[in-house]
Amino acid sequence: MQSALYLPLVLLFEFAGTPAPMPASPESIAVKQYEQEAKQFPEDYQVQYNLGVAYAKAGRYEEAVTPLNKAVELNPAEAEAYNYLGLVYASLRRFDYSILNSQKAIELNPDLVDARINLVICYENLGRYEKMIEPLKFINQKRPKDPHYFSLLGSVHHRLGNYEEAIGPLETGISLDAGDWENFKKLGESYLFLGRYEEAIEPLKMTLQKMPKLPKVHYNLGTVYANLKQCENAIEHFNRTIELSPDFAEGYANLGWCYQALGQKEKAIKNYEAALKINPDLTEAQYNLNLLLEKP
Repeated sequence: MQSALYLPLVLLFEFAGTPAPMPASPESIAVKQYEQEAKQFPEDYQVQYNLGVAYAKAGRYEEAVTPLNKAVELNPAEAEAYNYLGLVYASLRRFDYSILNSQKAIELNPDLVDARINLVICYENLGRYEKMIEPLKFINQKRPKDPHYFSLLGSVHHRLGNYEEAIGPLETGISLDAGDWENFKKLGESYLFLGRYEEAIEPLKMTLQKMPKLPKVHYNLGTVYANLKQCENAIEHFNRTIELSPDFAEGYANLGWCYQALGQKEKAIKNYEAALKINPDLTEAQYNLNLLLEKP
C-alpha cells in the first residue's frame, strides 16, 4: 500500500483554502519572553540586557536602546552591555554615541574585538580615517587569517597617502585572498607613488588580468613603464587608456611624451594637441608642444 504523501502544515492550510498563519519568529518569541521578565524584574541587569539584545536581534533598534541603557545603569562595570549598546547605536547611525559606548566597553574589557570592529565602522562612516588605524591593527593581531581587515587597513593608509604603510597590510590581504583586484590596484599605486616602479608592475598587471577595462590602471602602468624608459610598453598602455576613455587628457599627454622621447615628432605633436584640446591647463604638455613647434 502506498504511503500517504506528507505535507507540511502550512501547505495543508493552503490546499484547504484557508490562509496559513505566520509562525512566530524566534526573535519575536524571545522579545515577548524578556518583556514579561522585565516587568517582573525591572532592576535585574541580565533581564534588561537580554531584552535589549532580543530587540536588536529582531531589528527593533530604537526599542533596544532603553533596556540596554538600563542594563548599563544597573551594572556599569559590565563591558558587554556597553558593547551591545555601541552596536545598536551604530545600526541607528548615531555614530558618536556608538563610539562612546564601544570605547567604554574596551576600557572595561581591552580584549573585545567586536567593539573595535564597531569603532572602525563608525569612524569610516564619519570620514575619520586616521582613527580607523589603531583598532584595525588590533583586529589584525587577533584575527591574523582574516583578509578583510588587512585589506581595509591597507586601503585606509592608501587613502591617507601613507603609501609605505599601505604596502604591508595590502600584501598580507593578497596572500590570504588573491581574489580582490582592488588590493592589487592599491598596492601597485602605492609602489608607483613611492617611485618603486619595478615593484609596481606586477600588481598593476594582476589588476588588469582581473579587470582589463580600467583606463586609470592602464594609465598608471603606462606611467610606470615611461618612468623606466620602456616607451614601447608605455605606449601600449597609454593607447589602451584613451581607447577606453577618449577624454583622458593625461593619456594623450603621456603618449606625446613617449613619442617625443622616441624622436617621433609628428606623433608627439598630435597627441599633445589632443591633450590640450581636452584640458588646456596641462602646462607640461603645452611646454613640450612649444618646444617641438619651435624646432625646425
